[in-house]
Amino acid sequence: MKRETRHPIWSWIIHTPWVLAVLALIAVIVFFGSGAGNPVLSRLIVSRLESMTGGKVELRAFSIRWLALRITINGLVIHGREPSGTEPSGTEPLFTAEEVQAGLRIDSFWGRKISLNELVVQQPHVHIRVERNGATNLPVPTRSASATKPVRDTLFALHIRRLVLADGWVLYNDAKTPLTAHGGDLQFALDAGGTRDHPLYVGNLDWQTVQFTSRRYVPLPVGLSAKFTLWRDGFTLEQGVFSAGHSHLDAQAEMNDFANPKWNFRYRGWVNLLDFRETLREPKVPTGRVDLHGEGQFAGGRFKGSGSYSGQDITLPYTEFHAAGLTSRGSYQIDDRGLEVPDFSASAMGGSVTGRVTMRFDGLQFRADTHVQNVRLAAVLPAMEHRDFPIDELHWDALVTADTVETWIGPFRLFEISGRSIWDTPNQLAGRHQPVTAAWKFRYRYDPNVLSVDSGEFETPSSRGSVDGILAPRNSMLNVRFETSQTNFWQCTMGRHNRGARRRPGISRAHTRRTRELRRRLPGLSRRGPHLFTLGARPGARPRPAQ
Repeated sequence: MKRETRHPIWSWIIHTPWVLAVLALIAVIVFFGSGAGNPVLSRLIVSRLESMTGGKVELRAFSIRWLALRITINGLVIHGREPSGTEPSGTEPLFTAEEVQAGLRIDSFWGRKISLNELVVQQPHVHIRVERNGATNLPVPTRSASATKPVRDTLFALHIRRLVLADGWVLYNDAKTPLTAHGGDLQFALDAGGTRDHPLYVGNLDWQTVQFTSRRYVPLPVGLSAKFTLWRDGFTLEQGVFSAGHSHLDAQAEMNDFANPKWNFRYRGWVNLLDFRETLREPKVPTGRVDLHGEGQFAGGRFKGSGSYSGQDITLPYTEFHAAGLTSRGSYQIDDRGLEVPDFSASAMGGSVTGRVTMRFDGLQFRADTHVQNVRLAAVLPAMEHRDFPIDELHWDALVTADTVETWIGPFRLFEISGRSIWDTPNQLAGRHQPVTAAWKFRYRYDPNVLSVDSGEFETPSSRGSVDGILAPRNSMLNVRFETSQTNFWQCTMGRHNRGARRRPGISRAHTRRTRELRRRLPGLSRRGPHLFTLGARPGARPRPAQ
C-alpha cells in the first residue's frame, strides 16, 4: 500500500504563516532588544505620562532589559502649569527624578496580566507653588473625571510589590500666605503582603531634614518618620514620630473605610514652649516644658478628643509679672470650636491656682475663671517689682486668696484680669517682712497698662489705709488715705533692706530719697498731720503722667 503524500503547495501554505510569525517575533525582539525601538517606547511612555498628569513630560534616556523585564528611565521631568503658560527661567519643574527603575512581573501570559514587581525612584524632586491669586502650578490631567481613580485603587490594581523613594526633596512655596516648606533626604518604602485577593502594604517613611520658612517666622526644622499598613479598605499608623525644634510627638491612628472615613488616634507629646516663642517671634510666650497625651476621633468633617497635660519649669517673662519654676496640670476636651480645661491647676509661690480655662479657635480667644488659694504675698511682690513700680519695697507678707477672671487673645495679647482678693496673716512670716491684711476689688488691663481699684483696704501692725481710683501711664487718679503710728513710716516700710546705709538719728537716707522720689512720681502726696498721709488729685491740678 502506497503512503499518501501531501502536495508541496499545501505544505508551503501550512508552514509559511508560522515561519513568518516566528521571523516577525525574532525581528521585534532584535529591534527592541538592540535598543533601536527605545525611541518608540520612549514616545509611548511620554504620551502616557502626559495623559495621566496633564503636564509636559521629558525623558533624558530610556532603556529596557527584556530578559529581566526591567525598565530604567533617566532624567524624568514633568513640567507644571504656570500662570503665564510657560516655565519661567530659574523655576523648578513640578517633578524631576534622576532615575526611575521599574521591575515588571508577568502574572498571566495568556491572560495578558502584567504587574509591577518593584518601583524605585531615585532623587525625586517635587516643587509645588501657589501664586498670590491662588493659582497653582499643578496641571490638569486630560483624562475624563470618570476615568480617574483614587491613588489606593491604582496602587492595588498595579499590584506593586515594592515602592521605594530614595533621597527625595520637596518644596512647597505659597506666595499667597507666604509659606515655604522644603526638605531633602526623603526615604519612603512600601512592601506588599497578604494574598492577591486581600493584598496589603507595609510602609516606612523617614524624612528628617524638612524646614518650614515664613516671612514672619523663624525657620523651623521638622522631622517625620512613620510605620504604617495600608489595605484596600483602611489604613493603620502603627507608629508616627513628628519632631519640630526641641519638641516631638508620637502618634498612632486607624481608619477602616475610605468611602466613609472615621479616624481614631492616640498621641503622646513633649512640647518645649521655647519653640513657639522663637519661631513665632513672640517674646510674650512663656517658656517651659509640657507633657501631654490624649486620644480623639475625626469623622464626617468633625473632630473631638480629650487628654491631659502637665507643665514644668514654666517661666513668665512679663515686666509686670515675672516668675519662674511654675508648674501646672489638668485635663482637656477639644473639638472643632475650641478647647476646655475644666480642672486647671497650677502651683506657684507657695500656693495654688485652680479653675476652668477655655479657648475658642476663632481668634484664639482665652478665658480663665480661677481661684487663688494661700499664695504668699512675699513671693508675689518681687514678681511684680520693676523700675516704675517698686512695690516690693513694702516688705509685706500675707496669705492671698482671690477669685479672678482673666481674658486674653493669642500669646497674652489684650490681657485683662478682674476680681476680688483677701489677704490674711500667715502663721509664719517671711524673713524681714511685716504682716498685712487687706481686701481688694480690682481690674487690670495689660495693653493700656491701666489698674483700676474699685475698693481697697489694708492694715499692718503700725498702719492702715484705703485706696481707690485709677493708676495709668497718663492721667492717674488715685485716692489713697493711710494712717500710721510711726513718724518714720517710710523708714519702717521701705528702708529696712538698707541696713548698711548710714543714717541720721530718726531718719535714713533711704527714707529721704524715697520720700522725694515718691512725691516726684505722685505729686498729689501730702501730709495731713504727724500720722496721716493722703494721696489724690489736687483740686484744679492738671493730670501728670505717672512713671
